[in-house]
Amino acid sequence: MSPGARNILSLTACAALALVFAAPMLVRCQSAGKSWTCEPILDRHSETDDARQFTMMWEVSRVSLRDFGELPSWNPYHCGGVVHYLDPQVPFPGPLFFLFFWLPAVTGIKLWNVAHLVAGALGARKLAKDHGGNFPEQLLAAALVVGCGSVAEHLGGGQLWFAPFLLMPWVLWSYERALRDPRWTVLLAALFALAVCEGGVYPVPLMFTALALDALARLRSKEDRRGLAMAGALFAVLFPLLAAVKLLPVLRFLSAIPRLTPLDDAMTVAEVFMAWTTREHPRTFPGHVYVWPEYNAYVGVVPVLLLAVAAIVALVRPGARSLRLHLWLVLGLAWCALGNVPGFSLFGLLHQLPVFRSLRVPSRFLYPATVAAALLIVSLLVALRRSAAACSLRPWVHRSLIGAEVLLALFVSADISITTGPRLQQGLGPQLPSGHASGDYRLVADARYSDLPGFPVRAIGATNMLSSS
Repeated sequence: MSPGARNILSLTACAALALVFAAPMLVRCQSAGKSWTCEPILDRHSETDDARQFTMMWEVSRVSLRDFGELPSWNPYHCGGVVHYLDPQVPFPGPLFFLFFWLPAVTGIKLWNVAHLVAGALGARKLAKDHGGNFPEQLLAAALVVGCGSVAEHLGGGQLWFAPFLLMPWVLWSYERALRDPRWTVLLAALFALAVCEGGVYPVPLMFTALALDALARLRSKEDRRGLAMAGALFAVLFPLLAAVKLLPVLRFLSAIPRLTPLDDAMTVAEVFMAWTTREHPRTFPGHVYVWPEYNAYVGVVPVLLLAVAAIVALVRPGARSLRLHLWLVLGLAWCALGNVPGFSLFGLLHQLPVFRSLRVPSRFLYPATVAAALLIVSLLVALRRSAAACSLRPWVHRSLIGAEVLLALFVSADISITTGPRLQQGLGPQLPSGHASGDYRLVADARYSDLPGFPVRAIGATNMLSSS
């Protein structure tokens, strides 16, 4: 097979993997006796309070633009009126919002999620390819990045702010290129600005932390120090300029009305491995202030075993600088995910900084740690494959190794998709009212929170709401 054909096959397979993983958001299939029945659910949101809140946010932006011809600066439909544009979680003015806002809100949100899943898969593929990964290694990286339990739990729970996390493989790719050629800093700054405009309230600071940890590990190299200095200086100028339309007003608002959060949670190392390997868990997580969906980062036992092998090889193999860099990044991000642990807490140190003081749920560092782990696993497989090639083994041995990698990628992809994919649709909420929003705005006492996404079209506001139950 020619290199061009292999490239097309890899692109197609990784994009298809993302679409297969996204299928539970689009179609609901249930067994009916000896057969199965399927129904399209593109217009049905999940039955979670987060899904209702973020669907309402999307609807406010859509209605303001389409029906009133106004920029969505204020949300009059929630709690008697709240800020909208100044809310850092609102996906406006993300470019993809403008691509989908003319559609019904839930449909637009799901297509937004699908677009990010495909972008994440292709980014993981490109990052793995740049590190020498072949087709099965690229597919494995894509499966770990888009299929991780964190993705399913947060997107399936309706949290739109999570979607920019799927840009992280492209962030790492452009960052590594920027160290060699400063012109790539333009793309790096643009990706961070895109995440800001899309409401990436956690992705932006957590991805920045990942780059800071990687940069710290590279300071021993004179060449890397030079690249970091040039790229850092350009980024410090370009990122604020590109993100200013959203970043500056949000920071101004938060400085005037700070949202300070406590250091109220911690994980053990054993619980990190539990988060990566537990298929099913009750919603409650004893000993923690948050529910299990905040911790679920399932990738399966096999990738975790590969991660352990990669850590050992990185530590004992001479000249394995790339593996050590990736291992440092995984450990640093996992350390942040531990939260407010006794002794020295890296998350506690970050929590003293601006922006980080407004963030809670340290376990959300598990997703960037998983992306870094995917890169470490791919680097391990590349190193093992190259070592085998250097031993001048017979051709059938090399073919067997590639075949084993294909089986590994397919097994992990299937396992993750079957385990976490169903979490992408958590219940079936009611269809939203259609038609244009009325200008006859009115307050309704004790409206139900379950009806919140329909408020903008119905022109209803509420000062307090009844439980959705």
